Amino acid sequence: MTSEQNSIWRRLPRGFGAAGLGLFVAVLSCGVAACQPVPVAIPDRSFPESLTSTRDGTFYVGSLNLGGVVKVAPGGKAERFIQPGANDSRSVLGVLADETSGTLYVCSNDMTGIGVAGPSEVKGAWLKTFDLASGAPKGSFALPDPRSMCNDIAVGPDGTAYVADSFTPNVLSLKPGGTALEVFATDPLLAPAADKLGIDLIWFGVLVCANIQTSFMHPPFGFALFYLRGIAPPSVKTSEIYWGAIPWVVLQVILVAIVILWPGSVTYWLDKKSNVDPSKIQIDIPQVDLPPIDFGQPATPPR
Repeated sequence: MTSEQNSIWRRLPRGFGAAGLGLFVAVLSCGVAACQPVPVAIPDRSFPESLTSTRDGTFYVGSLNLGGVVKVAPGGKAERFIQPGANDSRSVLGVLADETSGTLYVCSNDMTGIGVAGPSEVKGAWLKTFDLASGAPKGSFALPDPRSMCNDIAVGPDGTAYVADSFTPNVLSLKPGGTALEVFATDPLLAPAADKLGIDLIWFGVLVCANIQTSFMHPPFGFALFYLRGIAPPSVKTSEIYWGAIPWVVLQVILVAIVILWPGSVTYWLDKKSNVDPSKIQIDIPQVDLPPIDFGQPATPPR
């Protein structure tokens, strides 16, 4: 990679859809000035949440909805490298290729809570490791908290892997040869702010989802615009797609405003929280005085 290509790589966003993947693979493969975008085909309906690369220009792309990892060679050829569900993995978020140890780190999460089934039935959040050359499973490490979400990975100079847990205030570490994740750093400032401020997390989650959905339909991300551009005939101009999305963006903004100004539109139908502390519930069973019961002398067994 040239220094100019390295500079571009450092500025890449982590999740930008299939069309963005094709564009950046072309740029990194043959330079900024002389290249035309070369689309890279990844599995149909896949949502690439994260990617990583090696020094030879090979990309590894994880799929949020389908699971598994796709390997994209420097020439642009894509092939399934990690099958969905391999090593009991589920929806894939962060991925990291560590050439020093020959390991591909994969964040695997149960995303059924937001409607993403993913492969397998394994619960919780896990750090999965695979052989970088063959894709064979190497290890599986559970994140300790039931609320955990394995989001991203970094590797230090000594080979220690560091895992960001987005739903707890922890950064976890896995030392070379380690058998379990350990808490490396923790701070209340890393905890979800909404929870600490007393904000209803269900309302907050709906608000975040509605806001993210809005970003799908306008720059700088606009995943839906990329997808529509990919299936629209050449006679449909990109500018027409952008102008046509404006009414839908307006509707989404109105929805976001309604959710903000009227929280009851989300929380009205939810079950009310109970103020009873189960640990302080005491059940008293009255003692009933029964008269003595005489069953008589035991019968003599016959001879």
